[in-house]
Amino acid sequence: DRADHVLSNSPRLKWIQGIGTGVDNFADRPVLRDDVTVTNIHGVHGNPMSEAAFGAMLALSRKIPRSVRNQDQRKWEGWPSRLISGKTIGIFGIGSIALTVAPRCKAFDMNVIGISSGPRPLPGFDRMVHRNDLFDVVRELDYFLLLTPYSPETHNIIDAKVFAAMKPQSILINHARGGVVDEVALLAALREGRIAGAALDVFATEPLPQDHPFWGMGNVLI
Repeated sequence: DRADHVLSNSPRLKWIQGIGTGVDNFADRPVLRDDVTVTNIHGVHGNPMSEAAFGAMLALSRKIPRSVRNQDQRKWEGWPSRLISGKTIGIFGIGSIALTVAPRCKAFDMNVIGISSGPRPLPGFDRMVHRNDLFDVVRELDYFLLLTPYSPETHNIIDAKVFAAMKPQSILINHARGGVVDEVALLAALREGRIAGAALDVFATEPLPQDHPFWGMGNVLI
């Protein structure tokens, strides 16, 4: 592994500055010495991640990838579009990014539910629920945005039980970490129509292997 090689061969290394909020991709490596300081970046990702989330919701709701494929083939085809206005979005992981996303969801007239291990009233959220109530709240969601940090507690927390509880027309958006989602269960849920689609920015293995089934799925945006 490239990162392990670098960490193992850097005897003068004192400090690692991450470019994101998560540091699990190097802070949890056994080869990292205890005397190396690890820091992250906080508070600068709200705007780009908010726009990425809305891009994903609009792309899948309006089937924009299908339009692009049809344009490449000079194929004329129509279908009904789905609105995000009036729909319910659940945001799992309430940090600085979620605090930027939520008010923008309200500008689209969405109902916004926050899901957190420490729920508290915050601007832009209609309701907050505890992470322990995840199975109950996902039944309400049209869009499910993942922003939670990766940890042993959140490893594969979005699993087959969660997908079984979601609406068939719901859409998952993972802007958290690949390890938060059980990808085998997600693949089954997408193939069997238990959820309508997924926008995936992160994966358990990155880069996503070229032979992975996600690449060929019409209801997945990578």
